[in-house]
Amino acid sequence: VTRIHPVRMPALWSVAKACFFGGLVGFMVRGYMSKEVEGKILGESKKSKEKIASKTEMYAKLAKRVEAFLSTSDDPISVLSNTAALIYHELQAFRGGSDPNWSGFYIARTIADSKEKCLILGPFHGNPAVVKIGFGKGVCGMAALKRETQVVSNVNKCPYHIACDSNSKSEIVIPLIGTGGELWGVLDIDSPNYNSFDAEDKIGLEEICRLLIRGLNWTPLCRIPYRTLSNDCNT
Repeated sequence: VTRIHPVRMPALWSVAKACFFGGLVGFMVRGYMSKEVEGKILGESKKSKEKIASKTEMYAKLAKRVEAFLSTSDDPISVLSNTAALIYHELQAFRGGSDPNWSGFYIARTIADSKEKCLILGPFHGNPAVVKIGFGKGVCGMAALKRETQVVSNVNKCPYHIACDSNSKSEIVIPLIGTGGELWGVLDIDSPNYNSFDAEDKIGLEEICRLLIRGLNWTPLCRIPYRTLSNDCNT
């Protein structure tokens, strides 16, 4: 049997007390720190929600994502595909629900065996859409013809609207115009709600389009003739 020398007992008792009280204090401090850390996390989460609540900051975030796409490739097909999906999902997350219900691009191309130019369906996210739109026809065609953004708060009251989806109630279309004045195509976004697009949407989406205009190699895609069974661009 191991015997503890009587002289060492006070020293051992002091160590035991120190360990006990040290552990208790440590537990209390850790508990306080945990609450403090939790508070910081909740605070950051709140800040994050506040950022999401700002439409301007939401579009700034989208622009950074598009810049990231462009840093990896200048191919229109891949970048426009990702951009259409990004806009679709991020706007739905921001607005809640299924708004928008369509996001995509139409590319300005020449019909094979014809000199007529049309907007041909490109990368998109949503239900199947009209494949071929003539300049001046529909909201997309009007944006191409006038070369300016079209914001339609109620498509049922728009005389030149083309009904691709009966659920769509409002629409915004931004033309993609190159630095030399070339029309590369349009960005088209539909919403199942009336009055869904405002000045902030227009500014944010036009900035995204400027990034795409500068960052993509449009010429090869736009020069490919579109082969169809009909040369008519009427939808």
